[in-house]
Amino acid sequence: MRISLLVLLAAAACTSLPPQPTAADRTDLLAVREQVWRAWFGNDQQRLRELLPDDFVAIDPEGGVKRGRQGQLDGAAAFATGGGKLLDVRFPETEIQWLADTAVIYTTFEVDLEAGGQKQTMKGRASEVFERRAGRWVHPGWHMDSTK
Repeated sequence: MRISLLVLLAAAACTSLPPQPTAADRTDLLAVREQVWRAWFGNDQQRLRELLPDDFVAIDPEGGVKRGRQGQLDGAAAFATGGGKLLDVRFPETEIQWLADTAVIYTTFEVDLEAGGQKQTMKGRASEVFERRAGRWVHPGWHMDSTK
């Protein structure tokens, strides 16, 4: 009876634990996260189309749920058309929750921008969802708020 119980517990443990992410997984994920931010502020429409799926959902610092990739493409274009430029982006604190082919990044951010000839720093917090689809990371959603 004890052996049967041990075998059952061992089998359950083996099937319920997701594989542990490697250092390379972390490096790849964080590189994609930075690419998304730089693509958005740089109005890289092609890269945003690759990284943000059609089913994208966001809550941006100004509030409200925004569905679909097109809203983010339009926002990036408006930022660039308005003369906005990214000077630097930093992520002082980052924690990753790994859920099989999904990762949730909990982070703080600092973005140095130039807009209208003025330099400014935008600070805030974000929860970002990434999913491995067809062997590559995509970014189906985020929730950001501003801490000023």
